[in-house]
Parts: sequence; structure tokens; C-alpha cells
Amino acid sequence: MQEITYASKTFVTTDAISDALLDLVTSIGRASHSEAVNVPAYTETGTRVEAKMTLDASSELVAIPVDLDIDDDSANDEAVEAALRDIRGRISNWSTTAVPVKPEEALPVQFSDEF
Repeated sequence: MQEITYASKTFVTTDAISDALLDLVTSIGRASHSEAVNVPAYTETGTRVEAKMTLDASSELVAIPVDLDIDDDSANDEAVEAALRDIRGRISNWSTTAVPVKPEEALPVQFSDEF
């Protein structure tokens, strides 16, 4: 479990949701827009709640591992899996792949000793 701090609030969520949120913020930075996201989260007593947030390129998320006694079925149920599919689907929409420039396509660099 990870405790996420965002906009001066904290919530606890699964490791997988935490990783996905951090990946999402990185992807948003490249795409230059914001996303409204809902994820399963847990209170200090282990009660399931829904965390809602709007993330953009300037979002600062901090994730810290925590021990929280929750029902393992709750951490692996359909709501968690649905949130992961949603976040990963958003990330895959913006993923970019770096393609190396072929030597014949590279622009020549003009060097000069003049300042």
C-alpha cells in the first residue's frame, strides 16, 4: 500500500494504483493537458473510499509505503482493476516512442571558431 500526498491531502491506495498515477502524471506532462481521475482509496481504518482528483503536468504526487490492514480481496477487486485499466488506457493514448534519426536524415552542424 502507498500513501499518496496530493494538493495537501493524503490517501492510501494500492501499489499498482500508486504506480499508475505517477506514470499518468508523467504522460500528462508530455501531452500538455489535464485529466480527471477517480481511484479506489482507503481511510486510516481500512475503509474503502473513492479519491477524485484532477491531474496535470504540474501535479506533484508523493508516494510513501505504508502498512495498512485491509482485506486483500478489496485491494484486488474489480474496482481496482477497472481504475488501472482506465489509467493505463489514458497513458497508452499519449505514449510516444523515440525514433533515432538516420544518419542520412541528420542536419549538418556548422561549426565556427568565431565568437
